[in-house]
Amino acid sequence: MGFRARFGLRNVVYVIFLALLVPDAVTNNDSDPADRGGEAGLIMFLWAAVSLIFGGANLVLMFVALAKRLPARKPIVACVLSLLSVIVVPASA
Repeated sequence: MGFRARFGLRNVVYVIFLALLVPDAVTNNDSDPADRGGEAGLIMFLWAAVSLIFGGANLVLMFVALAKRLPARKPIVACVLSLLSVIVVPASA
């Protein structure tokens, strides 16, 4: 069983999304101060929208898997990723 099969494709895509978002938030601080507010706001809005949808959907999937007594590893990992992103992304922006 490969890494993608164990970790889940949606989790890999979310980590890639965060990996692309965090450096942009960090390099955003070097830009012109007049433009920084709009870019930072857009980055935070994009992160919040995607994370809210991702976390909510995976929370539902986790409860469905637990109710049906199916393996819930992928949705649990996804929920943890959403919680970790709450720490990582705002701290970098």
